[in-house]
Amino acid sequence: MMLLMVSLFLIGLVNGVDYKTDYILLPEVPSVSSTPLINPTSSPNVSVSVGEQAVLGCRVAHASRNKVSWVKFKGDNGPPELLAVDRFVFSPDNRVKVSVTRHSHDYLLIIQRAGKADKGWYECQLNTDPITTHAIYLNVLVPKSSIEGESEVYVDGGFPHSIVCKIESPSPPHHIFWYFNGQPLVRDEDIKVEDYLYPDLSWSRLDIERVNFKHTGRYECRPSNSNCSWVDLIVITGKPPAELQPQLISKPASSHAEDILPISITVYVLLTLLSLHSL
Repeated sequence: MMLLMVSLFLIGLVNGVDYKTDYILLPEVPSVSSTPLINPTSSPNVSVSVGEQAVLGCRVAHASRNKVSWVKFKGDNGPPELLAVDRFVFSPDNRVKVSVTRHSHDYLLIIQRAGKADKGWYECQLNTDPITTHAIYLNVLVPKSSIEGESEVYVDGGFPHSIVCKIESPSPPHHIFWYFNGQPLVRDEDIKVEDYLYPDLSWSRLDIERVNFKHTGRYECRPSNSNCSWVDLIVITGKPPAELQPQLISKPASSHAEDILPISITVYVLLTLLSLHSL
């Protein structure tokens, strides 16, 4: 480097360049503001299911010498409750934790096993002058499941039928079980189940390819994170199961006359119509 500078100086002397007066003006680099600020886009509202961990994030830029505090507002318009300052937790609730990541500027308030009482407005505060604040709403929901349609459904045998169970939950269930007449559903070539697990809304679809009498009974949808929902399926036509066929074949003798009676009435009605037509 020194050799390069000496060479340029000698070349300048040869060419008559005065380095005291000839120089190059470099463009000014705009200064970056170092004022601490909270990024609201990276600090959104939060929704969790009851019993899950709630994580409220507050992303702060240029807060190397500033402290971030967390407070919770009470529903009765009372004074806000101080939960934490920087890495120190002041809340008596041992479920409340904080996490500070300096390089990513993330200040997190963590509430383990969130309950309905934790629902409400929270605020992260930056000790600037004046104070910089950002409010975050925590919604704690009870997941619920439901089966589309009526609780009792009558279907014709021989046709396909579907049962759809929907689960409303901020976080999807880990799994969804189906039960038939109180026992785990046995899937075969007639029954197929497909699960669709997504945040906020998940669903499970049970498809019966050809409904038969053996499919009559109660179907229960049991998600891992919510209540059980059910539907009674009643098949009104179709081939009866094998255990009922002997009872249908061995009818008592007295029922034979009952079978002939509707036929006699039908013949009488036809003869009456023919006679009226000939008049």
